[in-house]
This record gives sequence, C-alpha cells and structure tokens, in this order.
Amino acid sequence: MNNAGTSTPEQSIFYYIQRFFTDAQNRYQYKINNNYFEIDIYIPSIKVAIEYDGALWHKDKLDEDSLKNLMLNKSGLYVIRVRDLDCPELPDFYGKIFYHGKSPKGMHTNEYIELIIHDIAQFCADKDLRNKLLNFKLTFEDYIKDSPDIMSRLYPIEVVENKSQFCGAEFWDTQANGRLSLKNIPSTDKSRIYVDFKCKLGYKIHTEISILRNKNECDKNCTKCSYSICPFIWFCENQCKIIQNILNDYLFGGELLCESFFKSHIWEHHLTKTSYLVNYIQQSIQFKDNVSYKKRFEDFFITDNEYIGKIFYDKIDVKITSAKNLSTIKEFYKNYHTIVNFRVSDLQETKENIIAIKDYLQWIFDMVDEKQCIFIGHRVYGDWQARKIFNNPMCDDLKNIIKQFIDKIEIRYNYKFRVRFD
Repeated sequence: MNNAGTSTPEQSIFYYIQRFFTDAQNRYQYKINNNYFEIDIYIPSIKVAIEYDGALWHKDKLDEDSLKNLMLNKSGLYVIRVRDLDCPELPDFYGKIFYHGKSPKGMHTNEYIELIIHDIAQFCADKDLRNKLLNFKLTFEDYIKDSPDIMSRLYPIEVVENKSQFCGAEFWDTQANGRLSLKNIPSTDKSRIYVDFKCKLGYKIHTEISILRNKNECDKNCTKCSYSICPFIWFCENQCKIIQNILNDYLFGGELLCESFFKSHIWEHHLTKTSYLVNYIQQSIQFKDNVSYKKRFEDFFITDNEYIGKIFYDKIDVKITSAKNLSTIKEFYKNYHTIVNFRVSDLQETKENIIAIKDYLQWIFDMVDEKQCIFIGHRVYGDWQARKIFNNPMCDDLKNIIKQFIDKIEIRYNYKFRVRFD
C-alpha cells in the first residue's frame, strides 16, 4: 500500500473494517462516467464509502467534498464521513457524519469506529454478520493495544533515517509490536504512536514512541543521561530496584549518574513514595556513625540542592501508621534536625500509638527549636482530617494530648494558633 497522504485515523478505520469485510479496499479509484473519485475506504459488497476528513486537507474543500458526496450518492453509494471539528458543515447527503475531536460533539477514534461498524450493519443481508457488527465493542484500551499493528500500515517499508538508533530503542518489544518496525519509522516523525517496550528487568511498558530520543539532537553527555540508566525508570517506581541501587551506590561513595535526573523526576515521582522515604530515613539512622554516608545523604537530600530541600521540608508527608515509625522519625530528627511532616490523621487508634504520640510530642517540645516546634503544632492542629478525629468522642485521649502540646507551645513561644478545637 502506498501510504502517501493517508492518516492514522483512516488506517485505524480500515483496520477494523477489514475484520468483517475482506473485500474492503483502501484508496480505491471509483469510476463515475469518465471521472475517477478516490475513496478512502470502499466496501463493494454493501456499497458503502468511508471518508476521513482531516482539517489539514479538508478545511478549505467544502465544494469538492460536497460534489463528491453528490456523485457517490447518485451512483448508489452510502457515504460515511469522519470530519475534524475545524472542517465546515456539509450540505445534507445520503449517509452519516461523525466528528473527530475534543468537544461535546467530537469523539475519540475508538468511539466513532464502533459507531461506524454499527451503522453499516443495516446493509448486511447476512444475519450472523449483521449481529456481529451490531455487537462490536471497541474500548480505548483495546484500540491502544492494536495501535502498533495499525501503525505498521503507515510505515510499511524501511527508511534510511529511522528511529532504530535512538536512545531507548534497545528496549523495543519486537513480539508485542508485531509488524511495526523502528527501521520503518522516519527519525523526524512526530506521530503519537503507542507501542510496547520491555525494560532490563523484564517489565513491560506501553507508552508513546516519542519517549525515544535522537542522539544526534541531544546536547547532553550520553554517559550522564537518564537514558543510560533506563528511559522508562519513572514508569515503574513502585517495582523498579534500579533507582534504589544507583542511589545506594552513590551514598556509599559511588558516582551519581545523571544527577539532574535524580534531583527532579526521580525525587518527585519515586522517592516521595512513603515506603521509599521511610527506607532511606531508616538507612540514614543505621549508618549514622558513617561520616561519609551522612555527608552524602545530607548533600543529596537536604542541604545543597534548594529544589530538593524545599520538597523535603514542605511537601513530604511521612504517613505514620505505627509507634515503630514514630520512633524512627524521632531518631531522624536527632541525626538530621530537619522537618518531616507529621499527620495525626494517619494514625491507627491504638493504645500503643497514643502512648507513642504523647512521648513523641513531648520530645519535640523538649528538643526541637521554635520554628520546627510551631510547624509540627500547625501540622497536628490544622490538619483537616485530624479535626474529624478531634470531633470523635472515641478519641478524647488523643485530643487531650494534642491540646496540651498546643497549649505548651503557645505559652512558651507566646504564639497563638488561629483555630481552636475546644
């Protein structure tokens, strides 16, 4: 097939039409008298023509599209058009219009394909085929899964300048992507193609092909790029051990690959996960006597990087769910004197935790400076979910402990909290 001038929506429609009609043809030259009209998708057995009208080619072709509808109708064809929302309204014709785009009137590709299949069922004499058409469903997830096979129609032959040498190409999942080959996709292509990759640990990632990067256009040092680690590392933060291993190596004296990558994407998407944060806090305590480790930990997490420091101080919520974690956070304060947000609302209502909270808040009052003490006061006092606890008569002990803590802060520092719960 010659793919010049075709489009992803057109090939998507043709892909599903062919499942039911083996006689369907793409870019068919339909003769009327001495004139030829090219039909995007033609189904001779039921005399249906399907056209996809992208705004790039059809926004200024109202007269041509109207004439084509008229001529095809006169020859006995039912015409289905899928039009971009930016295309002008067509005069009435024998057929139906579906709109492609983001608006109440527009639809996603899988939605209008499903409706097209249902619509053409009316022309099928075969009862079994008609029922299959009427019962056809196409979810967005199923459409995305079929995407590589569909896109192979747009890229049927190998080209010289292709994406096979891009960073991340080594993770291409050949089996999952079927006939679609990176060698057939031009390096300059910007299409939003959803394809499958498989990382070094065997995990599969389904995402856009645009995640691959052209080495020739990259001004970074390849050995320091995040892609030298894994281009999909932030997709798998809940299961990938590569990040932890690299950061652990760094904390014990190794070189940190792609520092900017770790200090932005990974910090936000990976290390802010409660489980990972608590792990590094516990690890920092375990190696508190290791001067080199402690310095690297502080350099990376706390002191040197303003961006990371801000997140660490202002945005991370360590969700305390047991007395054990409370003691862990207390140890972290002792070693690093930094702020870890404390949320009363995350606590399980147990006697063990009530005792631990009382001990923990007393420790804060005795050991932490004014600024940090007031910060924790605001956290336990102003948390929206915590107010639900305060209003719960089952939690009087917890309420009294927090109230005493707040009262002591107000007296010692002559500070007034705005919201009262008594």
